[in-house]
Amino acid sequence: MELKVELENPYKLRGSLPYWLRIYTLYPETPRKNVFRAIFRFLYHLARVYGFFRIKTGNHKLFPIYFDGSTKIRARDTNSQFSSVYLKEYFQVYEPDVSSVLQYFLREGDVLADIGANWGHHSFQVIKRNNVNVLAFEANPLVVEDINRIACDLNVEDKIQVFGCALSEKRGTTELIQSYFESGLASIEQSVFEKRKKGTISKLHQLFKLLPIKQFVATRSFDSFNFKKLNFMKIDAEGAEIGILKGSRDSINEFKPYICFEYHAFHVGDLQGLNQFSNFFDDLGYVMYQINVEKNKSSNFVNRVFLKKLKINNLKEGTHHNILAIHSSKTPPSLSLG
Repeated sequence: MELKVELENPYKLRGSLPYWLRIYTLYPETPRKNVFRAIFRFLYHLARVYGFFRIKTGNHKLFPIYFDGSTKIRARDTNSQFSSVYLKEYFQVYEPDVSSVLQYFLREGDVLADIGANWGHHSFQVIKRNNVNVLAFEANPLVVEDINRIACDLNVEDKIQVFGCALSEKRGTTELIQSYFESGLASIEQSVFEKRKKGTISKLHQLFKLLPIKQFVATRSFDSFNFKKLNFMKIDAEGAEIGILKGSRDSINEFKPYICFEYHAFHVGDLQGLNQFSNFFDDLGYVMYQINVEKNKSSNFVNRVFLKKLKINNLKEGTHHNILAIHSSKTPPSLSLG
């Protein structure tokens, strides 16, 4: 089933990035076979080290980006997730798989639970474009400040509720760990850090004696909030997804929302971990679908996005996958045929 949607990135940078962020963009935007790629890669890692040091020392600055070319919002230079605006690979669209399903399945007045919202790229886009209401969950206190600031800049405070906690199976406290500059890689799931690849960046952190940022955050189950409406759940929690789902079981059973979640398969054998998701969704009458994105090889622009029933053999190791789960009562005919 092809998702007929208009993919675009409504956020645009005006002016220049801070100098060190410009260095940060060099490596990802360098052609794979460029002879200077190794140099750019080293500079990229140095910029990451510098960015992480600035987070640890509280040295943050804001720079302007614009929504739909007119409304200015203030981006924090030490939140790497704002790269969804300024990196070249995202100029057309950021996370086309996630963007597509949100746009296709959300309707005016719906409620989206954005779990692992970071600064709210997807949340604010669907608020402005689809006129939905958002429940935004973000455990990092500094990033929560980003969400609240941008909600004010966009004048949509009445459309978004921000919850500064981590979702899990039960109430308590846990440790949120951020090991590098990228705030989107912070996690409460300890096993994630054991699986991260070690290389130049790890050695540089050791050289400069940069220890991970650790802070205790509150945890709650999604069910404990007793929300009255739920149409869609987007879950990006760096390995904590299954715990979040288990803590949302009653809400999922009641509202039967569409659920888009990220699954990490960075190492051989990781795909077998999908079985616990299969068991969870089977019990609730859900079917999982792979979100396939076809891109033009020369321009890197997205040609089309389509859904197919999930088959583990079709997934690749060494990357992450965004997977869509749909309750059988909501499955379109074209999907039920496979």
